[in-house]
Amino acid sequence: MSTDNSERPGFSVEARDRLARELNELRNRRAAQTADTLSLDTTGDREDGADPLRQEDDIARVDDRIAELSALLEEGPTALSTADSPSDVPDGTTVTLRFGDGVERTLRVVAVTEEIAPGDEDNTTTTDSPLAAALSGKHAGDPISYSTPAGAVRAEIVSLELP
Repeated sequence: MSTDNSERPGFSVEARDRLARELNELRNRRAAQTADTLSLDTTGDREDGADPLRQEDDIARVDDRIAELSALLEEGPTALSTADSPSDVPDGTTVTLRFGDGVERTLRVVAVTEEIAPGDEDNTTTTDSPLAAALSGKHAGDPISYSTPAGAVRAEIVSLELP
């Protein structure tokens, strides 16, 4: 595999670097967990059995994330299953919404949260978000409604630009 990040399609160099850093950190964490598991003291009462179970759960989560990041770095955003996403709005879509108070806001839809540049979180949503699901099959001029932690939001699509 080439180390030149510019040769890999699908991610910006910054996003690919963030993914690679996270993968490296997780691999180091996993190696440390393996060493910790090998040194576990198996003496004690039944209550002591909870710690190894928690550690096994943590190891499983780390292993799952390592597998996900490895696939993303190798295959790009196409490694994500479209079956996991309730929307058919493609990665890279740009949408401008007009809310009830007249405020317009432009957002970019991404498939992978690591594609969200630091500081750009408020102008980005993911393909599996309630907003992206609300955009499915819609066009400029259509009203939409979607759920947020603060409650339902209604807006009108001003523009919807597919990649």
